[in-house]
Amino acid sequence: MNQKQSKSFSRLSINSLSCRNYMKHCLISIFLLLSLPVMLLCQVTSIYDIQYTTSPGSGTFPSPLEGQNVTTGGIVTAIGYNDENYFISSSTGGAWNGIFIYDDDYSPSVGDSIVIHGEVYEYNGFTEMKDLSSFNIVSTGNPLPPPSQVSTVTVFGQEAYESVFVEVNDVEVSQTYDEWGEWQVNDGSGSCIISYGFYSLEASNFPLLMDYPFSSIRGVISYSWEGFRLHPRGIFDLQSEQGIFI
Repeated sequence: MNQKQSKSFSRLSINSLSCRNYMKHCLISIFLLLSLPVMLLCQVTSIYDIQYTTSPGSGTFPSPLEGQNVTTGGIVTAIGYNDENYFISSSTGGAWNGIFIYDDDYSPSVGDSIVIHGEVYEYNGFTEMKDLSSFNIVSTGNPLPPPSQVSTVTVFGQEAYESVFVEVNDVEVSQTYDEWGEWQVNDGSGSCIISYGFYSLEASNFPLLMDYPFSSIRGVISYSWEGFRLHPRGIFDLQSEQGIFI
């Protein structure tokens, strides 16, 4: 190769390299632009950050993110609340770590880990997420967070446990079925309402008696009619004292 040919080859190599770098730079720029909405969407807000507040508002402690569209995720702890709605929790559970999902477009199972995008909304004082624009199941069959051990008076009046999976222990019936099928139990700290969002004990024709003892009752807490209510998810969440059976 003579000197002239060598210079032409070098010039061609440099131009080719510059072209490849330019194309690579363009492709990276296009990828970043296309990925921007996804990256913004993936700024996940924890359930705790949606729920936690020290401001009472009008008395129902509304979410500080009310009216905002956020992405959050958690483990499905209960399904079929008043038809097709469900609750999710962080994997650790506990105060301020549950939220109600008002949605009948998707049908997750208990134990699913999901990521959703929707609006934080206050329905008569009950914090929920609605109008989902995104729903993804990350994994299935996950263990549920352990139920928070709470007193009956805590169920009755603590905002921190709204939508949280809980358990009350060593309780007795303090009020039998009312006209709506709700009833009350007391562990000595004060009564709380047991309701039928998932399962109705009255509809099962169980003859509930005053002072009937339960060693434990599990469920999820809702807020409606200006009060908190504990909803067992099924008969399996009701455990009678030893020797007394449902």
